[in-house]
Amino acid sequence: MQLSKDLLISSSNQFRKEKRRKRNLIVFGIRISKEKEALDRKRNDEEEINKILEFISGGKKTEKIVIRFKPKSEYDTTTPILIKFNDEVTRNEILSKAKKLESEKNAFQRIYLNQDLTITRQHSYK
Repeated sequence: MQLSKDLLISSSNQFRKEKRRKRNLIVFGIRISKEKEALDRKRNDEEEINKILEFISGGKKTEKIVIRFKPKSEYDTTTPILIKFNDEVTRNEILSKAKKLESEKNAFQRIYLNQDLTITRQHSYK
């Protein structure tokens, strides 16, 4: 009985995590700013994300929250950036047009966008 209850709780937690992440994207390949102040680095990340999203969407502005993950060491030059959109539709539109980054010769060729997946979901896609 306890096993089925634990399984149900685990499934419920997994569902909530996936639902929360459905509006998010992870961006790889943007260099960490050399600015000293954290606020300046955050502003730089937001500007870079805005340039990328405007390139992908043809200038369309989107509301979002931008969060850079902490580097694992002081020698890291890039770390992933999490983008939280207000809705899943916007995220899907951006993701569907993300191939534009790699298909053309442009400044964003080494930038990659992926879905924000739970660890369980990541393993299921491998």
